[in-house]
Amino acid sequence: FGAALVLHTPRSDVTAQLQRNTDGKLQGTVGGRLAFADALSLGMFTAAVRPAPMGHVQLDAQVTGTLAAPCISGTGEAKEAALQLSDSTAFPRPEFQGVQTQFSVDLVQTRWSVTAQRAYGGSAKAGGLVGYGGAFVGLRTTVDLEGINVAKAPTELDVTAQLDGLLGGHLTAHLQFNRQGPPGAVLTAQGEVRLDDPEFPVVSH
Repeated sequence: FGAALVLHTPRSDVTAQLQRNTDGKLQGTVGGRLAFADALSLGMFTAAVRPAPMGHVQLDAQVTGTLAAPCISGTGEAKEAALQLSDSTAFPRPEFQGVQTQFSVDLVQTRWSVTAQRAYGGSAKAGGLVGYGGAFVGLRTTVDLEGINVAKAPTELDVTAQLDGLLGGHLTAHLQFNRQGPPGAVLTAQGEVRLDDPEFPVVSH
């Protein structure tokens, strides 16, 4: 058994090759350019926090497992990407450059890690586990920020709305988010935040 699937749009060009071996195991690949806007249209990201519909990711993934329990894992790279934090337009939409990710998705969980080499003068990385079946249902995520220039970070959906002139300094943070249970259950957060070389121009004037 073998099959080939192609997703071709003005923004995306992704090819999937899949075959089932005589022992029932799956063997396949998924690769190509996938626009975040197309991924959102296909329902690949449904959580409130998700990629914004700008830019694209270059995928290189493998398909393993069986038809009853498939798994897709691999890597992705994007020159730039933005994060949509909420359906509300009141939330900022931070942008990142030099984004690299690793992921593994099966029927009961998703594991992922992502690194942004450039983020408002610093860098950012995050990773975690989302469980939606089996032994764990919930969310475990860590976020690390290093040297973020807070004066340049957006504070509203309009990325020109920044803290420049109000607050200065470089933000370093380690945050942990946990949720036991399905979406809608209580989400807890803890961590450490440090602002180096703080400046308050509005006070000094």
